[in-house]
Amino acid sequence: MVVFSGQRQDFGVGALGLMAVHAVAETPREVAKALAASWGAKVEEIFDGCMMVKTGSVELLIWSPPAYQDEYKAVEVMAPQELPAVVGATIAIERARPLQALLRANNVPFALTEGDRVLVAPEQTGGLMIEFLPQN
Repeated sequence: MVVFSGQRQDFGVGALGLMAVHAVAETPREVAKALAASWGAKVEEIFDGCMMVKTGSVELLIWSPPAYQDEYKAVEVMAPQELPAVVGATIAIERARPLQALLRANNVPFALTEGDRVLVAPEQTGGLMIEFLPQN
């Protein structure tokens, strides 16, 4: 549901929930292990330069600066100077097309990547990269 000028409109975007929070650290493995020990969480290496810490349904993905910039190059993200830092979030959505139409209607630039993922750059969202992941 989106509100424009006091009118509610349902565009069928269907945000289903928060899937992941993204962070960048110089040493993702060490940060992940420390958080896992503190939180009693599980740690998994997704691939070189990306660790996942999971305590429940939301994952914390901890990236090295080069891995983060490579994975999200479609929106030309840059790792922050001060690390560690939270840099984005992944939101599950029903379908990508209604979201794309909503973003276009509001002149919000975005990029499409494999799997119909929709990426919105930090400059468009107040500082965090947003990844929308269709669940269809």
